[in-house]
Amino acid sequence: MFMRMKFIALAVLVLSLIVSSLLLYVKTVELDSAKNKLSEANLKIDSYVKSQELQNKRIEMLAEIGDQSAKELKSAHDEINRLADKLRSGPSRVFVKASCPKPVSDTSTAGSVGNAGTPQLNEAAREDYLHLRRMMVDSEQQIKYLQKYIQTQCIR
Repeated sequence: MFMRMKFIALAVLVLSLIVSSLLLYVKTVELDSAKNKLSEANLKIDSYVKSQELQNKRIEMLAEIGDQSAKELKSAHDEINRLADKLRSGPSRVFVKASCPKPVSDTSTAGSVGNAGTPQLNEAAREDYLHLRRMMVDSEQQIKYLQKYIQTQCIR
């Protein structure tokens, strides 16, 4: 009987050892699986962080390009405004290269200067000229901005 008790005790001990080992193995597998999932999640987080950093750099670069373009545009507009002020106040003029056609008739007449002043644009034409210059400057700055954007953001 004592032998039988020892055998039962030994069997229970071995069985509990096997169950404990299986339980330990299952928990180890679960732990490894959790570690793998954690590793994958960390990789995704790192990828998102790098992507965010890259996006922030692009935004900063784009803002820098925009600021530079805005400064250049403001400078060009200021120059046009200075020219407009000079034209309106009188010390500067817009000269137009022009030539008068030769008279069609063969009769020789004495030449006349009419108004001896230098030819100038009238006020409406002068304002149109300034408006066209502003539009050209705006277009040029927009093109430069878009070229810089393409070079820095699209071509890599």
